Amino acid sequence: GLDCTMILEIPEAIADHCECDESELLFGLTLGLFLQGHLSGGQAGAALGLPRQEFLDTLHDRGIAMPYEAEEVTRDLAAVERLWSSNPLL
Repeated sequence: GLDCTMILEIPEAIADHCECDESELLFGLTLGLFLQGHLSGGQAGAALGLPRQEFLDTLHDRGIAMPYEAEEVTRDLAAVERLWSSNPLL
């Protein structure tokens, strides 16, 4: 896709209230889009100039829970069950 720059005006009252600098406001916006499913982890990281894993590590470090859909839970549980049944030492 095409790269573009968007200028977003944030009311001073918001920035003053949260005592955020520009990078923290960008993180908040990016995080919101990621949690709503509009950005992947890789896209969110790239928007912040971070590799995907560093973005995800930042979420963990800040205590932000990852979105986890029921379908993903079912898939992960099935994978654990397959591993468990194929390895009697577990």
